Amino acid sequence: MVAMIVLSIGLLSFFALNTAIIKSNVFSKAITYATNLAQEKIEQLKNTSYASITNQTETGIGLNNAFTRTTTVQDGVPQTNMKTWQEMKPFISQKQHSVVLTTAIAQ
Repeated sequence: MVAMIVLSIGLLSFFALNTAIIKSNVFSKAITYATNLAQEKIEQLKNTSYASITNQTETGIGLNNAFTRTTTVQDGVPQTNMKTWQEMKPFISQKQHSVVLTTAIAQ
């Protein structure tokens, strides 16, 4: 009888741990995918003419159309004749999260 109770507690602990590991893997996959989408956009902007870099929002991209990609451009930051742009990818796991990458380009 005692062995059954110990075995039950052990199995319940194993299943709880297994669930936590699966949730962590799903979160890791989402953050990796969002980071890759942000990096992809930065690479696209590097190959765009300086004057054409503007604010943009793209919705319905990525896995299951779950991501929105927002590009925010600031002129003259960090100095004259430079633009800084920020890529933000919100995604949802258990809570709302986002990946933000920032870079600058000179004219």
